[in-house]
Amino acid sequence: MSPTWPGLLTVKGVHGADDPKYAYGGRNEGTTGDVTANTVTSDMANAADLVEEVYGGMASAEDNTGAVDHNTANMKNGTTHLLYGGYTFGKGAVTNNKVQFDDGTSTGYVAGGYLDNTDSTVEMTGNKVVFTNGTAAELAGADSNGKGKLSGNTVDFGGAASTAEILRGALAENEAAVEGNGVTMTAGTTESVYGGATYMTDPSNNLVGGNGRAEKNTVAITGGTIGTTMQAANVYGGKTTEGPGSGTTDNVVNPGAEDGTYAADLTNAQVHGDNSTDSTANNNVLNVRGKDITVKSVDNFDKYNFKLKGNIGGGDTMLTLKNGGFGREIDWNNVSVDTRGQTGNPNGEVTLIKADTANALKFKNYDVRDLVNDPNADYEAILRTDTDKGAGSVHSATTVKLSTSRFRKSSWTYDGTNPVTNGEVAGGVSRRDGHTAEGNTLTIASTATTGLNAAYGGKAEAASDVRDNWVVVEGTGSGTIANAIGGATVKAGGVAEKNHVLIKGGTVTNAMGGSVSGANALATGNEVTVEGGTVTGQIVGGYTHELTSSSNGNTVTLGGGTLTGAEVWGTSYVNTSNQASVLGSSDAQIAGNTLNVTAKNLEVKKVRNFEKYTFTPTNAVQNGDTMLTLSAAGGGGGLVYGGKSDGTSAVKGNGVLMDGAAAPVDTLTGGYGASAESNRVELKDGTAHVVYGGDATTGDAIKNIVTITGGTVTDNIYGGQSRTGAASENIVDIGAVHIQNGIANKAVVGGYAAAVTDHNTIHLRGTEIDGIVLGGAIEDTASPLGMKANPDGKDNTLAIHAAGTKIADFAGVQNLHFYVPEERTAADTIPMLTLTANADKDIRGVKVGIGIAGDHSVLAKGDTISLLKIADGKTLTTDAELKNETTGMQGVSMRYRFNLARQGDNELIATVSDTDLNPQTKSLVETRAASAALINSGADLLAGGGMNAAVNAADAGTGAGAQSTANDQTYHLLAAQSGSAVRLDTGSHVDAKGWNLNLGFAR
Repeated sequence: MSPTWPGLLTVKGVHGADDPKYAYGGRNEGTTGDVTANTVTSDMANAADLVEEVYGGMASAEDNTGAVDHNTANMKNGTTHLLYGGYTFGKGAVTNNKVQFDDGTSTGYVAGGYLDNTDSTVEMTGNKVVFTNGTAAELAGADSNGKGKLSGNTVDFGGAASTAEILRGALAENEAAVEGNGVTMTAGTTESVYGGATYMTDPSNNLVGGNGRAEKNTVAITGGTIGTTMQAANVYGGKTTEGPGSGTTDNVVNPGAEDGTYAADLTNAQVHGDNSTDSTANNNVLNVRGKDITVKSVDNFDKYNFKLKGNIGGGDTMLTLKNGGFGREIDWNNVSVDTRGQTGNPNGEVTLIKADTANALKFKNYDVRDLVNDPNADYEAILRTDTDKGAGSVHSATTVKLSTSRFRKSSWTYDGTNPVTNGEVAGGVSRRDGHTAEGNTLTIASTATTGLNAAYGGKAEAASDVRDNWVVVEGTGSGTIANAIGGATVKAGGVAEKNHVLIKGGTVTNAMGGSVSGANALATGNEVTVEGGTVTGQIVGGYTHELTSSSNGNTVTLGGGTLTGAEVWGTSYVNTSNQASVLGSSDAQIAGNTLNVTAKNLEVKKVRNFEKYTFTPTNAVQNGDTMLTLSAAGGGGGLVYGGKSDGTSAVKGNGVLMDGAAAPVDTLTGGYGASAESNRVELKDGTAHVVYGGDATTGDAIKNIVTITGGTVTDNIYGGQSRTGAASENIVDIGAVHIQNGIANKAVVGGYAAAVTDHNTIHLRGTEIDGIVLGGAIEDTASPLGMKANPDGKDNTLAIHAAGTKIADFAGVQNLHFYVPEERTAADTIPMLTLTANADKDIRGVKVGIGIAGDHSVLAKGDTISLLKIADGKTLTTDAELKNETTGMQGVSMRYRFNLARQGDNELIATVSDTDLNPQTKSLVETRAASAALINSGADLLAGGGMNAAVNAADAGTGAGAQSTANDQTYHLLAAQSGSAVRLDTGSHVDAKGWNLNLGFAR
């Protein structure tokens, strides 16, 4: 018989009490042929209208081997007794059939697929029931009287008004194995739930043992009610009648949704991994995925997993047992916790499981457990019971609790509804020695009316440091925050570094960038920025109770908000009487503390303990405005020039040296005038906003020099700038200094001009520059920089003199030179230059050269030097034919040839391909030979003609003859001279020409 497909039947009404009795989407009565993709819909006019049996598709012959596949039975209204998506009396497969039950009543059985042949060995897979509303007795994804395995069959049960007596993912009534089936319940009411069940029925319909297995079946419950106070209910991951050879393993029950939500009522439900009656470990798992889950009891689970989500925090209880404990002893090592899904406050204590019966929880192999074994993990998690008895003992407990704290890379938002402990919240907390609280961010969106005692970006409660943490206050609602602290540590000798408080709104009493309370500690590089809101107390860059500690290099930025009455401190050293010490601006205790003011009409009570003051007006600040009004001393800034002309005069050869200043300067310029030539700026210490070697208003800026060996520069650096002329042959030379630290859209520029920017050089010696390096630059109003690389620039050079040099990027450079320092060895792997911008880099057309220090240890053939590296995952593009023969010199004697090549996609390296002695080295020998010839010629004159001249001079003094010689004691002048012209063979030759003269006295 040919296949039956696709049939489509919709039943709208009945003629009488028993008409029709059966309804089929498709039916095959033959011994061959499939029944596929048929649909029947029961959509009666009246709820009581009855069709006794409804089938999406049926194969009715026992010998039929055809498949019953992808048939559907829809129940929309009316009443039926039996309802099947697909049904066979034959031996063919029953797969992928479906019942969609949206309303109505079933008084008997509902199954996605049913196989009614005890000799069949085919598997049943993919059958399902989706129940959204109505009333039914029993539901099964699949039901089989055969011997083939049932897998992947499901029941999805939901709808607030839905009721059913029993839900089964799959049921084997014969010997079949039931594996990987499931029930999901989101709403409604039922009495019993089975992920998978198996048993065998004898002719008298008595339940007897079967030899099938129930494995890896799942029940997930997120809503609805199971059982009543009058009728206890059961939930089984898997169930078997436990006859000979039967068993249940690896079944799972999941109370709670994957996102942590839970709206079910299991108060009267007994939850079982299986129905075994001994203590054999069957590896059944209870995954607790929500909070406030209460069940009547649990048993026959070997593993208990608790999965914490963002809605679960300190003070919450996940699972409560009304009666008893686990029903057996549980290996403590089989209690696991997963906190990866937490997005709320990660710091607190959660009760994982609580028994209403005292000491009902029995554990073996118990010990307090630190769940974090990975040394690179970002959180701490301590698992313990309330009784905390001795390690290794089997002991009883009433609760299991988890204390969690994420100390690194935590980011979450407090909105006033999250759990708090002692009125405090923190982005990250460290409770273990050595766990630095770092990289955490706490955002305050609002607070409860009671407010907060403290809000920390990072907090170390043990012997740990705090670094790079943030508190961002966006609002506080009707409450306030007493103390907003970027990072705080109690550790003696602890460090609070680069922590931040940013206030955008709300009300805060005190704001502190970093706080240290132990002796000999350090609070440095911390920042408080106020952009809005209200601060009424202290605004402090670095805070400590001990003058033995250091609190310097901190920054406060005032850019808005209501600050009337606030005190602004770079450093607040508070003594035991809670009095802050006022220190001199040159005191080392406050070195580097900086006050930045960026808005107008700000008023504070006083300003204390800053070394540097910077005023940076925005466009909103107009002529005549007052930026900051103080009731105590403060404020500063200004312009510093080595030489300045406001007319048409040139400025040439001027210089300025900055070696520390009480307040920062806005502009540091070597020479300013119509043209600027050969002016110099040297910065050793102090803070400058912008630096110019030479600044020309109408003419050229040439041969100016900027040298930076220390201090701070917060904006652009220019070797030379000309508004209308050329900016060429300027030099910028920067040592191991961090330039534009953390400030975006800034640059270091060799020459900036309208058009011509040639022959400029930038030397970097272990420098870190957060901005871009431009050899030559021209104006670009569309760029955030206000400039761009000059595409017509010529012979501009970037020279790197030390490994570890870092810049964001470079452009406008035609030459890229690397000078390998004497301390670098072939074993060093740190790149000479690293580009920190997370971007590809194209250096096509750039000439690369290498110089070797004269007293450098000799490099060998095959040695490699990393020249340039960009971010991992990015591509460095070079010329298609990369010129890989570069010559470097060590002093005047050794010559090196290098092959240039890419290593990976993001690194440029140079490998020594050859070393030899410079042929010109023989000039040293030739010079020495010529010098020796000249010396020897002089010696010959002295031994020959010189001695004769001495005898003659002595004789000339006798005058009266030999008799008086002994009496003549007078010295007489002698002189001898000679000339020479000699050719010396040295491999080539040396022509040595000289004139010798001997002068002396003799007697």
